[in-house]
Amino acid sequence: MSKVVMKTVGPHTFFYDKSCELSNWFMRDFVVKDIKFNCNEQFMMYCKAKIFKDEVKAAQILAATWPGDHKRLGREVAGYVEEVWVQRRNGIMDHGTFHKFDQNKDLRRVMFQSLDTKFVEAAANDKIWGIGLGITDSRITDPSKWNGLNLLGESLDRSKARLIEKYPEEYAEVVAEAKALAAKAAREEQPGLGF
Repeated sequence: MSKVVMKTVGPHTFFYDKSCELSNWFMRDFVVKDIKFNCNEQFMMYCKAKIFKDEVKAAQILAATWPGDHKRLGREVAGYVEEVWVQRRNGIMDHGTFHKFDQNKDLRRVMFQSLDTKFVEAAANDKIWGIGLGITDSRITDPSKWNGLNLLGESLDRSKARLIEKYPEEYAEVVAEAKALAAKAAREEQPGLGF
């Protein structure tokens, strides 16, 4: 049985796992201010180190190649002040998600395929960037039962809106494809046809 990493239910597109293109841990290069990042986790933790002027950790984060190391090093940033990070983290995440999807058309297409749904990181172990519930938990469809802030999902929503403005033809193409698939599925589900 394959692992579910993304699914759309009602008004939400739920995602989880580093193999999902929406994840901060999904490996795909993008460049910001002439610096290449291999994933959004690296970008976020590098910015965290720079905010607190920890140049040693910033360099280590850039040198690291695995998102788990980026996260660990980000937790070790010297001079960290929670209140400062809380004020800055959403803007940083928005910047990273925008550049990741802006510079990678195939990822942008995956983002656009969510159509008008809202993104939700269904991460049972993350109550800040996710909702604190796993993707197979039946409670994910009820936002009143979420145990987390879903900051990554909200950042992806903001980036998607900006990217739809920037690439309206691409988005229109994805919408047209989705409508054609829905119409085909409706025709195939006609009862009593026997074929």
